[in-house]
Amino acid sequence: MLAFAEHHPLLVFGLLVAFSVLTSVARTFLGLLSGKPARQHGRVVVDYVQKHGYQLLNPVLAQKLDASVLDMVKDPSLHDLARATSDITDVGRFDDGSDDWLAFRCELGARPVTIFNFSQTPPLHSSSGPVPFRVAKIQVDGLPRFSLEPRSAATVVETVVGKLLHQPESTIELDPDQHASFGSRYRLRGADRTAVVEFFTPERIRFIEAEQLPGTFASNARYLVYYESTAMRTGADYDAFMAAVERIATRFL
Repeated sequence: MLAFAEHHPLLVFGLLVAFSVLTSVARTFLGLLSGKPARQHGRVVVDYVQKHGYQLLNPVLAQKLDASVLDMVKDPSLHDLARATSDITDVGRFDDGSDDWLAFRCELGARPVTIFNFSQTPPLHSSSGPVPFRVAKIQVDGLPRFSLEPRSAATVVETVVGKLLHQPESTIELDPDQHASFGSRYRLRGADRTAVVEFFTPERIRFIEAEQLPGTFASNARYLVYYESTAMRTGADYDAFMAAVERIATRFL
């Protein structure tokens, strides 16, 4: 074996990388290596998708709920799984983290929507673990790039840090005469102030104020993303999140 490695170092390196990637997939998908109850979560998602007639982003996973780690590593059908975040890595927190691979697609408010859990990688020297989110990716072309979130201690700290680092100010204040309390309750940011202000019509602002959703809205040119800071684990979790996303798709967009 040692002699083979000496004569074929690139092949050995490639095999090690492939094994590492596929083992990571197995760990992320089912938690097989860490003892987490992810198999149960996998069945919850598959049952939920089948019950409502939705479609898994990676349909092959529905048949792999009882597969061993070794079988998953050797299975060629798992070598090229789709990631729900592949086209929103330029949005919010989604440039560094992991999907749970159990994303599914549906249609809400006549718009294609992808629903999934996401874990954001913590800072390099942080003692905390990955931060979980429940996420909806709603396909809609032509949106201005923006983010909107409820003001909190975290947003205050982020604003202060941004000023200390001399980062460009991107906060957008809407007309205080028309929307007096909106700016004090929500932080709206975007690069193109004119486009963002035009997008936030009085109807959309009334929707935000009436719903008081706890999550963050963010966008790129193809998607509106809505996410909340907790993962979905049960059918009731999915029901509640889907209901909120449907209201966004039908009344905000």
